[in-house]
Amino acid sequence: IHLLQRLAQRHNAVFSVKAGNLVFAKRGAGEGASGKAMAPFIVTPAIVVPNTLKFQLADREKYKRVVGYYQDKSQAKRIEVGQDADPDGTATYRLPNTYASAAEADKAASSKARQLNRGKGSYSVEVPGTLEAVPGQPLNNQGIRPGLDGVPWVIKTVTQTYTKAAWRSKIDAELYDGQSAAGGTKRAAGSSSSASGGASSSSSPSPVPAPDAPNDVPASP
Repeated sequence: IHLLQRLAQRHNAVFSVKAGNLVFAKRGAGEGASGKAMAPFIVTPAIVVPNTLKFQLADREKYKRVVGYYQDKSQAKRIEVGQDADPDGTATYRLPNTYASAAEADKAASSKARQLNRGKGSYSVEVPGTLEAVPGQPLNNQGIRPGLDGVPWVIKTVTQTYTKAAWRSKIDAELYDGQSAAGGTKRAAGSSSSASGGASSSSSPSPVPAPDAPNDVPASP
């Protein structure tokens, strides 16, 4: 599972098991096992378990660029490659790992740039037990509250909880970054794994950007 999680993170993807296949799909692509677009999961007041819906649209460190490194054997030195992230940012996020090739470093930087953009918001809600919500699926809110309705989200994880009283599904989502939908789906044989609330919101003040992120900041492997 940890290997699959690392691969998914590196390639800006999510994975799950569908129809007996291990499916890797681009984050936010909204595709099912067949490769066809999935309909969004709609959250309405009627299905929200009371006091479980929480979301955050907070300002945070904005990075203009993400930099990765690879080892150039012919020159015997570490080479830098970069990807643009937030055009409003001023800081540079530097990936701590050194990759085997320019393509690997570039892909890791691109994935991290999209991850940073998605990380600008968080969302969670519990609903009566359902199998209709899956990771990677678009999520929309209807009739919840102004400022949340119409904001595009992408489901990150779905946790199923079973008790004597009820079956519930906890959905965690992230803001759609406006870019992740480009791409396709890859499949491979495998086994399944499950992803492990009135509405409230919070925000935090904007931090002062630093010129560079420290090299020991956790990042994509």
